[in-house]
Amino acid sequence: MTDDVFTVDSLRGVALAQGWSYRENDQGFADRWGGPPFDTWSGSKRAADVVSGEYRERPVAAFCLLTGDENFLVVATSLPGRLPRFALAPPVGAVDPGPFGYGFEAEDPDLAQRYEVYAADADLAAAVLHVDAVAVLRKHRSMDWRIEGRDLLAIERLDREVSEEELLNTLDALVTIAAGIPSGLFDRYPTPTPYPAV
Repeated sequence: MTDDVFTVDSLRGVALAQGWSYRENDQGFADRWGGPPFDTWSGSKRAADVVSGEYRERPVAAFCLLTGDENFLVVATSLPGRLPRFALAPPVGAVDPGPFGYGFEAEDPDLAQRYEVYAADADLAAAVLHVDAVAVLRKHRSMDWRIEGRDLLAIERLDREVSEEELLNTLDALVTIAAGIPSGLFDRYPTPTPYPAV
């Protein structure tokens, strides 16, 4: 497992400036989600330099996911309820090369060039890509964005230094997207019943 993490100072700096908590490791974050890059064996990954707190009145977390092959920056915020899987993936270099869901084309031409949209249905895609979401995504660097259960995630490969300003821009975008999702949308998608345990 490689430890050549580029964002440690930026994560710590944001935590100090925002008054957030910092943990050197938190395996719960490494095991919480199932899609790439989290879909590796638990012993081969860890969440390092985990910062968490409140940003614009929403709970957020950011950390470095260290895997055997690559490292990733993950930024997350919780949603008020579960939603089906939704993903925005760059056409080249996506962290998740095969997102689950039906493919849709973004209505915004700039966004359509930068991202492929995957969702359970067109209503979900339209609700998540609301006007404010499109505005922040157009200004933000390309990375994977997705909903898994009750969480909205932004994920990118760590192959360069990510500054505190870039982290804050990602947090702003994430919170803006989450805040604009209509509250009625969560009632449309009931929590799936898990398959019975044997």
